[in-house]
Parts: sequence; structure tokens; C-alpha cells
Amino acid sequence: MESNYFALLELPVAFDLDKEHLRKLYTQLQQRFHPDRVATLSTEDRQKNLQLSMDINQAYHTLKDPLLRAQHLLALEGIQVNGENDTIKPPPALLMEMMEFREAIQEGSVVHLQALQDALAKQWNDGLDSLSNAFRTKHMARAAEETIRLRYIEKIRQELRIKLQHGKESLV
Repeated sequence: MESNYFALLELPVAFDLDKEHLRKLYTQLQQRFHPDRVATLSTEDRQKNLQLSMDINQAYHTLKDPLLRAQHLLALEGIQVNGENDTIKPPPALLMEMMEFREAIQEGSVVHLQALQDALAKQWNDGLDSLSNAFRTKHMARAAEETIRLRYIEKIRQELRIKLQHGKESLV
């Protein structure tokens, strides 16, 4: 069983989080457990605090990112959707759609790529809404499918950002 980052940060287990509240909790916990603040403790207690501080960092990093947060929520349910060990595999139609996006990125003009970037941003935002709803209504299979879809969309968005950046650099 994976560590429960929600419990570590004393948050309710939910996809929808108040990001400002999360940041404040993180800051408070780091102030309390950061190794630099506990120099007077025994070596063993300093080591425990160091590990706790690292765990708090990992929890914050995971929970502040919606895709990582979704993967964590699913892992807490025993559903792996973080890559090679997926318990739910991406449907062939999704893989085909992503291949088409990759081809469009390779062949597109800057104007076409910017339109594609806008379309992918909309798909990302719509996907986050769908994911939020799936978690709220406890439809874990749908949450897993949407998480996998968003993972692929994010990879395509990264490739597109790189392609657009290279295009802008070649214009300079």
C-alpha cells in the first residue's frame, strides 16, 4: 500500500483541493519538521524528521499537481495508472488519437500548431472537470480512464510546447 499523502498533510481524501490551503499546510509542516529547525534533537530524531520532511515534500509535489494527485488517489484504491504497471490499459482509440496529434505536430505550421495548442488546452481543462466529477461520484474506472487520457494529453502538450519553442527560435 502506498503512503497516503492526504493523511500525511492532514487533508481530506479528495481530488478537489484548495491549493492555497495545501500550500499553507505544506509551509507549516516544513517549518515544524525541517531538519534545520531540529538541530538540538538526537541523531535518530533528526533522521526521522529528515525523512518526514522529504515525505512532506513528496506529498506536496504530488498533491499540487492534478494529474499526480489523480494517480495517487487511484493508487490508494489499488488502481495503477502511472505508466508501465497500469492495471487499466489505454484504449486503442486513445492511442490512435495521440498518434494523430503527434503527426499533426510534426507536419503543422506555427499557426496550425497554435490552434492545436488551444484545442489541447481545452481538452485538458475539460478532462480535469470530468476527472473531478468521476472522483466526486466515486466512478473509479472512469477516473482511471480520464487520468490515462490526461497523461497522454500532457505528453502531447509538452511535445507541442517544444516544437513551438523551436519554431520561435528559428524565426529569431
